[in-house]
Amino acid sequence: MDETIVENKQCPQCGAAFGVRDVDVEFYKKVSPVVAGQKYLIPTPRLCPDCRRRRRVCFRNERNLYKRPCNFSNKEIISIYSPDKVHKVYDQEIRRSDKRDGITYGVDFDFSKTFDEQFKVLQRAVPRIALFNVNPENSHYCQQAYDNKNCYLCFVVTGCEECMHVSHSNRLNKCFDCTLVQDSETSYECLDSDKIYGCKYCDSCQESNNLLHCSDCIWCSNCIGCIGLRNKSFHIFNKEYPRDQYEEEKIKLMITNADSLADLGYKFKQFAQGQPHRYLQNINSHNCLWNYIINSKNLYKVFDAFELEDCAYSTWIFESKDCHDIYGMGTSNLVYYSLGVEKLNTAAFCTFVSHSRNAYYSDLCFNCEDIFWCVGLRNKSYCIFNKQYTKEEYEALVAKIITHMQSTGERGEFFTPAVSPFGYNETVAQEHFPSEKAQVVPLGFNRSDYVAPFPQVDKILQAKDLPKDIKETFDDILQQAIECEITHKPFRIMKWELEFYRKNQIPLPRRHPDQRHMDRLKRRNPRKLFDRRCNKCGADIKTAYAPERPEIVYCEQCYNKEIYG
Repeated sequence: MDETIVENKQCPQCGAAFGVRDVDVEFYKKVSPVVAGQKYLIPTPRLCPDCRRRRRVCFRNERNLYKRPCNFSNKEIISIYSPDKVHKVYDQEIRRSDKRDGITYGVDFDFSKTFDEQFKVLQRAVPRIALFNVNPENSHYCQQAYDNKNCYLCFVVTGCEECMHVSHSNRLNKCFDCTLVQDSETSYECLDSDKIYGCKYCDSCQESNNLLHCSDCIWCSNCIGCIGLRNKSFHIFNKEYPRDQYEEEKIKLMITNADSLADLGYKFKQFAQGQPHRYLQNINSHNCLWNYIINSKNLYKVFDAFELEDCAYSTWIFESKDCHDIYGMGTSNLVYYSLGVEKLNTAAFCTFVSHSRNAYYSDLCFNCEDIFWCVGLRNKSYCIFNKQYTKEEYEALVAKIITHMQSTGERGEFFTPAVSPFGYNETVAQEHFPSEKAQVVPLGFNRSDYVAPFPQVDKILQAKDLPKDIKETFDDILQQAIECEITHKPFRIMKWELEFYRKNQIPLPRRHPDQRHMDRLKRRNPRKLFDRRCNKCGADIKTAYAPERPEIVYCEQCYNKEIYG
């Protein structure tokens, strides 16, 4: 992908050098607000792409749920805000009703103060939604979730049924411990896969069934320890077996035994290093740079995306066009430096704003148009700091505030980390940029020290004392807790979870669900590209495999020739 750098910069936060491209500048012009016929150009970013992403994602708590009282009804509710937070938190049904109109919190802009100072006060005054869980059916312990049934501890999911410990997935049925899996059923510990059935410990597999410890297998069935296969069955470590012999070898592997299963995983990892790997995991995409991109074109430094066009510096984004610096967005156009947004047209510096247009520096607003610096509004237009204005008053004041923000150095910058209602360690930032308290607090990030109480149990078992085989596990495990072998954090097994393990002959997990989630993420390549040579033809490539890694990496042409012949 060609780059024309028009401005070279150095990030004041991490010291990294980065460039601003000509296409970036053109984008900033298109997304800049127009007020009374005059366009107020958004300046080029001060921070590098990684530091911009880090600042965005510190506003998103995807996985931490707490019990706390609703500040309206005083009833106990499930929330992404821990009880010690200073923010007002309402049950989601109350907050989405007409119990409170955000316009009642409107205030005048104070030109003697910075925007950040004032916005933080408004954000704490306006009640926040306890969590984003739309139309759940027996799926109350889910976040960023839509239309799910009988799901538990699932995050960023849509249309799932009877799932547990699933994240960033859609339309799953009876799947446990899966991440970034779509349209699949009865699978366990799978990652970056689509249309799979009965698969376990698989990565980047598609339209396949009954795979175990496989990677990059498409249209395959009944395979163990395989990588890079197409339309194959009854293979073990890429070697084909007659069906009867395959079943015999499968029994020998003792895959229902925890130790044998772990040994198989280690052997697969060693075997896979000696097989060709695709330089990037992109599908049906043109002129796209970075990784895990599907059905897209003209993307630059984009990760985990599908159905995109002309986007850059973004992660977990889909069905959108002309968007930069996004985390978590769908079906939008001309959006910049925002988080958790949906169905926006021309917006910038927003968090959790949807079905809106011409929205800037706003938070938790829905079905709005022409709003600046607002929190918690619905169906409003021409509002500033939640105060209603006429069109003429609105345009005159916006122009003055933009000039004021230019003088304070806040123009073109995302909210500072101090505005986030979450601790750094509660958010996606901790996943993307793992850091200790001493590293993030000096940079202005918040930190949460709240520890949720653990339910009372009869006994806590160490992971090493668990039965090796699920057939040796009795129902009394449901009254006990297991101490994670890595973090030592206790966790419990649910009744229907145990039934899933038994039915699918899966040994009990030895690690806490959060640790299992982190383990899956470590199976992915980093969100970086490296210069490297194709191990087959020697061509220069950009790949997610660092040059010092032992894997054999092929360019697209060599890989396709190797796999398809």
